[in-house]
This record gives sequence, C-alpha cells and structure tokens, in this order.
Amino acid sequence: MISAEKDVTAIAPVRRRLPALAATVFGAMLITFAGGCAIEELPLIKNEAEFQKLVLESKQPVIVEFSKDQCPTCVMCESELVKVSKEYVGRVAFYKFMLLDRFLQPYSPLIRDTYNLPWVPTAMLFVNGQEKQRWVMDYLADDYRKPLTELVGPPTEIQQQWRPW
Repeated sequence: MISAEKDVTAIAPVRRRLPALAATVFGAMLITFAGGCAIEELPLIKNEAEFQKLVLESKQPVIVEFSKDQCPTCVMCESELVKVSKEYVGRVAFYKFMLLDRFLQPYSPLIRDTYNLPWVPTAMLFVNGQEKQRWVMDYLADDYRKPLTELVGPPTEIQQQWRPW
C-alpha cells in the first residue's frame, strides 16, 4: 500500500514542470497553426525562374533557406537568419524557398533533386551561382556569421530600437 505522502512527493517534480511544458506546447501550436507571433520573415522565392534570377544570377552572395510550410524547426531557423540578415544588409541577400507543402508534396522537384535536399530546414550559401556552404537543421546565428565574415567582412552593429514595454 502506498501512502499519500509518497504520492505527493512523486508528483511534485511533474507539477513544477507543467507550466514550462504548457508554454512550450502552446508556443509550438502558435507557430504551427497560427503562423506564430509577429515573426519577421525572409523574402519568398516563388518558383524556379525567380530562383534562377535572384540566386544563381546574383552578383552578391545569397543565403537561401529551403523549408517546409508550417514547420516549427524551419521557423526557428528562419528567425535566426532574419537576425543575421540585418547584420549583412546590402552585402548578402537572404531568401526563403518553400521546398515542401504541409502534406510533404514538393513545390519544386527540380530544385530538390538538383541540390539534393532531403532535409528541411536546409540553408545554402551561394556565391556566383555556385553552392559554397550548406547548413542542415541548424538554427544558431553564429554558425552563419563565420563563413559570411570570411566572405564579406564582419557584421555591422545593429541599432536597437527603443520600445516602451
């Protein structure tokens, strides 16, 4: 027979973690179903012709995030890329290309097969139309900064906007 005192001590660690777990689940639901909270997004490349023009024919380095529609991991990766894009304005172009829809159907099998993109999110750095570097499921801003610093110089300082809240 189990005493009531032992039952309470066994449940206590779970009770302490419930608010954090609820916040995590709610945040994931917001990202998945509602598109998240006012998150800045990268410009979207809509088709192969735009990809050719904006990425392969670009004179400056380009980072493209290949993502899936309504993917929480892709949103996290994109938010880091947005931060980095603000540090390299005018020196590096940043875009997003939807590789898969929410039903895992490819928007562009040609691009998926040409660049061998089995995982999302995948970010690729293109220089003069050629792939220079690839990041798979990576959402740390510092990982993007290192090769960009070698390529175009250090990031610029970002002026923080004053917010009353």
